Amino acid sequence: MATTAQELNSAEEAYAAVNELDKVLYLQYIKVNTELGNSEVVTNDNDNQFYVQNIPGRAERTAEVMMMTGAVEEAENILLRNGLPLKAIMVNIHTHNWNR
Repeated sequence: MATTAQELNSAEEAYAAVNELDKVLYLQYIKVNTELGNSEVVTNDNDNQFYVQNIPGRAERTAEVMMMTGAVEEAENILLRNGLPLKAIMVNIHTHNWNR
């Protein structure tokens, strides 16, 4: 449940409690290698500052979680919708989906 809700810390603890080391390591990989939460400050012409979250990082993180839950096609669609076709191709390569 925590995985599908993208509560990665809770999911990591739950998988660790049942000795699912491969899933714990993959969740750690997702958390380290995606940029969700990293915001950049953007200043407009009037010197007003506002924060913009890194949307591709969010898409990559969501796609990785979808792959972990077995929804590979949904992960591919998320990447394609967010302008990341090379990453979508890599999803198919990693899952040996040669017909795509």
